[in-house]
Amino acid sequence: MQSRIRTLATSDDTRIVLVRFLFVGGSLVVAHMALATLFAMAFAIPPAIANATAHALCLPPTYFAQRAVAFRSDAPHSRAFVRYVLLQLPLIALGAFLAWLLIGQMRLNPALAFVMICPFVALTSFVAQRWWAFSGR
Repeated sequence: MQSRIRTLATSDDTRIVLVRFLFVGGSLVVAHMALATLFAMAFAIPPAIANATAHALCLPPTYFAQRAVAFRSDAPHSRAFVRYVLLQLPLIALGAFLAWLLIGQMRLNPALAFVMICPFVALTSFVAQRWWAFSGR
């Protein structure tokens, strides 16, 4: 049992890194979905703006958690954070577009739409974070 935990905590195998990413990101995706849904339903903020705002608010805690736990990166913050933010900008736009499409145009329930949008955007993010934002290069 301890060796499995040690492997989960230290391995650079992509499958293990993905497990850590999903654990860290999953908890923050829940916060993102809750904020986006709250903004859209309770405050009547347009869905695209609600999703983009929630995504932006979750950037700093997600960056630090993914860097330290999921990717165990020692890339300098000056490079990794800039790359991370540059990566997140098109992802925010993608999430906003999907919110506009699914909620604004297709009339899906906001909570259901955000359950669909957030994991899709998160998995897209994993690939770019793994091989660009937090890479040693």
